[in-house]
Amino acid sequence: TTAVVNLTATDAAGAEPGTNTIAFALTRTGKLTTQITVALGWTGTATYGKDYKVTVIGGTLNAKGTAVTLDAGAVTATVIVTPLDDTGAEPAETAILTLKSGTGYTLGSASRATGTISDNDGAAATSTTLTALSSPTGTTSSATTKPSYRR
Repeated sequence: TTAVVNLTATDAAGAEPGTNTIAFALTRTGKLTTQITVALGWTGTATYGKDYKVTVIGGTLNAKGTAVTLDAGAVTATVIVTPLDDTGAEPAETAILTLKSGTGYTLGSASRATGTISDNDGAAATSTTLTALSSPTGTTSSATTKPSYRR
């Protein structure tokens, strides 16, 4: 038999400045007698290393955050996403963790989970449309502003 790995978001909501973290549980069933290294993929609107950092409890994370090693006998590792504080107002961002195929394990039915990082710098700018209903020449005009986010 081979190990089967699954992923769930046990706490999917995090926030700047980083005291409210996101937690993902990586669990292994089946063969527990060998060490396995599970490949990780990070996507979403938040950027790894810029908007959040990652640590692991119960396993070993590689330097790039792209793999976690579970020792023989280990059943669970908790992947902690810690939001990094910035000074710009921005909308909520997502950190999506996906387990990737690898050697020594197969992917279970739950191999992807999403966490959301809330901002602490006030409301993000929104689009606004201004329309002049009448003008001295009798015509109408409008202008739209686009949101801008500073980082």
